Amino acid sequence: MSPHDAAAAAPSGSEPPLVISVRSATGTGQTPLSAFDDALYDAGVGDLNLIALSSVVPPSAEIRRGDTGRLPATHGDRLYCVLSVAHAELRGASAWAGIGWTHAGEAGGYFVEHHGGSRSPSRS
Repeated sequence: MSPHDAAAAAPSGSEPPLVISVRSATGTGQTPLSAFDDALYDAGVGDLNLIALSSVVPPSAEIRRGDTGRLPATHGDRLYCVLSVAHAELRGASAWAGIGWTHAGEAGGYFVEHHGGSRSPSRS
């Protein structure tokens, strides 16, 4: 078990404050899967195992927008995440995805994922 896994498994009330890094990326590739992989590397998380979560933000979590670079993790570590993904398979087509959130400190909050073929659904 890595230090990152141990923090996630700590009993309630004893874990350090949770920092949520909101990142954005784009990717291209010959297939939707290779484009998704390219986007993961662009976001700095390409060597991690993604574990998708529902959209609940824990109380007292800190949300950081615009983080860049690799996360301080080891190849193969688990990364708990909320994803918003869109794919375009035709040359010249667009795909847009975005995440919004609400957070009220001790009350917690929620993420909401948007995706579509134009920028407007992801910017609501």
